[in-house]
Amino acid sequence: MTQLFTQLQSALWTSVARAVTDAGGPTVGLAPMELLEPDQDSLLQEVASSAVVATISLTGLGTGIFCIPEASCAAFALAPSPEAWSEILEAIAKGVCAGLSDPSGDSPSLGKVTVTGPLGSLPDEFRADGPTIRLIAKATGENGSGTVSLILDAASCATICGEDAEPPARKTMEGVTSDLGLLFDVPLELSVEIGRVKIPVRDVVDLGPGSIVEIDKAAGEPVEVLLNGHLVAKGEVVVIDDNFGVRITEIMKPADRKSSEAA
Repeated sequence: MTQLFTQLQSALWTSVARAVTDAGGPTVGLAPMELLEPDQDSLLQEVASSAVVATISLTGLGTGIFCIPEASCAAFALAPSPEAWSEILEAIAKGVCAGLSDPSGDSPSLGKVTVTGPLGSLPDEFRADGPTIRLIAKATGENGSGTVSLILDAASCATICGEDAEPPARKTMEGVTSDLGLLFDVPLELSVEIGRVKIPVRDVVDLGPGSIVEIDKAAGEPVEVLLNGHLVAKGEVVVIDDNFGVRITEIMKPADRKSSEAA
C-alpha cells in the first residue's frame, strides 16, 4: 500500500497547490516529504497540535483530515485561525479530490468540509480497524515554509488500493480464501521436464536402442516442474529409495511463467 501512495503523492500535492492558486490563494509549492502508517495515538497528537484542521468528506472514497501546524501558516500567508482558512481549505479539498482516484481512474466528489481548530478526539471514521495513511508535504511560499499533512481513513486507503474496506476473515499467505478447499479434490497432472531438443525427422528415424539424445540442459541445472503443462517451479533431481524425486528449489512468479512459456 505504501508503494502505491508513494507514487500517488506527487500528483496529489501538485493538484492541491494548483487548486489553491486557482482559488485566488498564494502560490505555494508542495513537495512530498514523508509517508507514514500512523497509529491512533499519533493521529490524535497530530490533530490536537495543529492550528487548523479540516475534516473532508470524500464521496465514494472515505474521509480525510488536512492538518496545518501554526508554524506552517506563513507559507500560505494566512493567520492560524479556522476563519482565515475556510475558503482556501475548500479549494484544498477540491485539489485532494482531483489528485485521488480509484483503480478505475474515477475521482471522488467533494462532500462536506468542516474547518476547526485543534481536535480533542478523532472522528469516528478513524477509529475503525484497518491501516490509515498520513502524507506529509513541505509547503513553501513567499512568506515562509513549513509542513502540511493529509490523513486518509481506512476506507479511503482500501478504495484507492482496490481492496474491500472490510478485510476477509480468513486468508492464506497468497490471499486466497478458504473457499479454495472446494477444489482440493480436482486432479492435476504434475510432470518434470529434464530438457528439450528439436531434431529433424531423419534423426528420429535413426533412433534405436543405445542411441543417445543430447538435450539443451547442462548437467546440474535445475529441472522444470509443470502443472497441467504450465511451468510452476524448478527443482533438483533426488533419489528416494529406488525412485526418482524432485526437491523444489524455486516457485516461479507469474511474470516468469509467462515469459518462459512465450519462449
